[in-house]
Amino acid sequence: MDADVLGRTDARRGGSSQAIAQRSLTLLIVVDASVIVQVSVAGGTLGPLEAHEMIAPPLLASEVTSILCEMAYRTEIPTEHARRAVMQLDDLPIRFDRPIRLAELAFDIARSLGWAKSYDAEYLALAQLCSAPLITIDERLRRGAGHIVAMPALSQLLV
Repeated sequence: MDADVLGRTDARRGGSSQAIAQRSLTLLIVVDASVIVQVSVAGGTLGPLEAHEMIAPPLLASEVTSILCEMAYRTEIPTEHARRAVMQLDDLPIRFDRPIRLAELAFDIARSLGWAKSYDAEYLALAQLCSAPLITIDERLRRGAGHIVAMPALSQLLV
């Protein structure tokens, strides 16, 4: 039985109990730029993220592109590697979502945390609005906002 990019099978064709069990373990997760930069640099390998439905605010694409451009500028990675990583971004199974009240809630979160900018707060707001955990490898974000939404480590995601 063929599966889509998130590993889900078409329910209309039936499926094995293993496939049905796998679908029930699929989580809706919000991913931030720190995670997607690492995925992009690794050639698009999703690892434990592959089994889950990923969403992000629209600013993710701009943030990832900017970070990769900066990494190339600082010669942390070769320019062509960064360019390929940017091109792979469109192939990742991420749904960009901007629900009503996202900006308002991001503003409120940023102000309540004493942040001057709301970029990270958009990921937190989306996670709150969608009742989904935020997946990040940004330790500063984890320390500063871990009480706002669940932020399980990548290693805690079921594969």
